[in-house]
Amino acid sequence: MQVTLSQPLSARVDLPATALLEKDGKTQVWTVDPATKKVALRDVTVVTRDEGSVAVTGLAAGDRVVTVGVHSLTPGQLVKGQQVKL
Repeated sequence: MQVTLSQPLSARVDLPATALLEKDGKTQVWTVDPATKKVALRDVTVVTRDEGSVAVTGLAAGDRVVTVGVHSLTPGQLVKGQQVKL
C-alpha cells in the first residue's frame, strides 16, 4: 500500500492556551526576536484545542512564543522573562 500526500505536512506545536490571541477573526501568538527581545504578532492556525493547551501550525523551529500576558503587549515592545524550550 502506498500513500501520496497532496499537500506538504505542516509541523504542529503544542502551546498553553494562554499563548493565543484571538482578535478580528485572526488567531495569533506573540513571538520574541532573540536578538532584540522585541515582540511581533504571528498568525497561526489552531489544529486541536483542549482545556489547557492548543496545537498550532505556523511556527518554525526555534521560534520563541510569549505564553502569558498576551493581551497587554504591543508590537515592538521589549520583553524579558523566563525561557522554556519546547
